[in-house]
Amino acid sequence: VYSAGSSALLAVQHKKHISIWQITRVQEQNRLLVSQTCEASEPFPLLPQGCVWHPTKDVLAILTKRDASILYAVRADNCRVKVDIKGSGLIHGTCWTKDGSRLVIAIGSALHSYIWNDVQKTANACTFC
Repeated sequence: VYSAGSSALLAVQHKKHISIWQITRVQEQNRLLVSQTCEASEPFPLLPQGCVWHPTKDVLAILTKRDASILYAVRADNCRVKVDIKGSGLIHGTCWTKDGSRLVIAIGSALHSYIWNDVQKTANACTFC
C-alpha cells in the first residue's frame, strides 16, 4: 500500500497480473471510496513479493523470475518501462533505496543497482556501483 494524503493505492497481486486500486476517504460521509486505476499483466508468474512500491512516489516495481518492470502512472493507466536486466540467473527480489533513486535487484547470487530517473521514466544499470 502506498499512501499520499487522503487517498492510498493498493496493489493486489495475482498469479500473472496486478490490479491497482485507489482508496479515498470521503470526509463528509465518513466512508471509503474504492476504484480500480489500472491493471498490468506479465508473461511469467510474479514472485511471491513481486510488487514493491517506491518509497515516495506512485511508482511500482514488478518482478517475475526473469523480468522486472516499473509502472510509473498507476493512478491513470499502466504505463511502464522494462528494466534491462544485466546479469544471468533468476530474479529473487528487489527493493528501492531509502530515497527512491535506485532499484536494487537480486539476480542469481549478485545485487544489481538501477538508477531510476523519474523525469525521463528510465531505469539504467548503475555503472559505478
